[in-house]
Amino acid sequence: MMDKNFVILQVRVTPRSAKRSVSEITDDGLVKVRLTSPPVEGKANQELIRFLAEELDIAVSEVEIRAGESSRKKLVKIYGLDLTAILERLRGKIR
Repeated sequence: MMDKNFVILQVRVTPRSAKRSVSEITDDGLVKVRLTSPPVEGKANQELIRFLAEELDIAVSEVEIRAGESSRKKLVKIYGLDLTAILERLRGKIR
């Protein structure tokens, strides 16, 4: 798609939450995210992409789900940032 640097991020989604948030980043780098959308018809996946783009201050086109589209555990490809920058930005958003 794009020939930029990218990072594969492990994300665990909790759909149908009261609010959207990054709830935790585990020691092994798993990012736990709460979303308000239900896990039907790709709604939670679309919300996850928009949410991560907003939280990381990057374009929606820089975020894509590479694996786990129908699972709570997903592999998300993020372009243009390194892992340190991604985790730093997300740690600042934990609620």
